[in-house]
Amino acid sequence: MYKVNHYSYCGMTLPVYDGDDETFARNVAAKILKKRRNENYPIKILERGIKWEVMEPENIFLIPDSCGILKIDFIPELDDENFDEVDY
Repeated sequence: MYKVNHYSYCGMTLPVYDGDDETFARNVAAKILKKRRNENYPIKILERGIKWEVMEPENIFLIPDSCGILKIDFIPELDDENFDEVDY
């Protein structure tokens, strides 16, 4: 299972995608990043293909909620076979 979450600087978490399709999760994250870049938000890559920081644009007065960390998380399925191996 893949989750795309946006962790805003204000402490708010916005779940963006929750499903089994890795390609779709990456496309969702790419669309968000593209939109922020078009709005002149600087993007810093924290982990390539997994985690980005959406920073505040120059010359702003208040930090918007759209600034923060965008992250794709892989959550392994829990079953009897891997119960002891999964580290949450």
